[in-house]
Amino acid sequence: MPESVSYQTVNARFQAEIRRIDSTFIAYLDPLEDEMSVKVRLAEIRTEHRAATHHCYAYRLSGPRGALIERAADAGEPLHSAGQPILKTLQGHNLCDVLLTVVRYFGGTKLGIGGLIRAYGDATKAVIANAQLITKVPQMEFQLSYPYALTGAIMRVLQRHQAQIEGIDYGERTTLRARVTLTQAAALQCELTDATSGQIEVELG
Repeated sequence: MPESVSYQTVNARFQAEIRRIDSTFIAYLDPLEDEMSVKVRLAEIRTEHRAATHHCYAYRLSGPRGALIERAADAGEPLHSAGQPILKTLQGHNLCDVLLTVVRYFGGTKLGIGGLIRAYGDATKAVIANAQLITKVPQMEFQLSYPYALTGAIMRVLQRHQAQIEGIDYGERTTLRARVTLTQAAALQCELTDATSGQIEVELG
């Protein structure tokens, strides 16, 4: 996940198309949250554009415990002439939890390395310009296990850190699932331990 306090993403699919000499570049920007979804979407694009010569892409995803997953692929274009320009543009716009794919239909005239870098970068910028970007704050999921008698003290700590409770299961020990902003996670864990005199188990997602 990005180290900054917030990052940009999208909640819908966007598309743009540009032409360079006689090649057509079609760019897709998709909101995705895991690499399995990326594989599925890439397969859809390849199926839709079977006649295209290249299906280049880059993605940035929020990983577990604040990790950031970044990948780029030139898909047969010269090394670093397609995937890296796409990825660098995503980084420059602080975009995360997205896949950006650029499909190329080759018209017969070679663009050269510099021309390809500019073309893939321009296609990426075009679809981002069409997109409605939204701002998100990195969050972390966690699970708590504790004696029921400590519920009041724990709820007060969660409220102070504006944690979002997603579910509670009452049993021999209470299990609570929630999420909190990444910047609050370490302080929240320490405060929960202090407030319960160590009688709580904290599992970070």
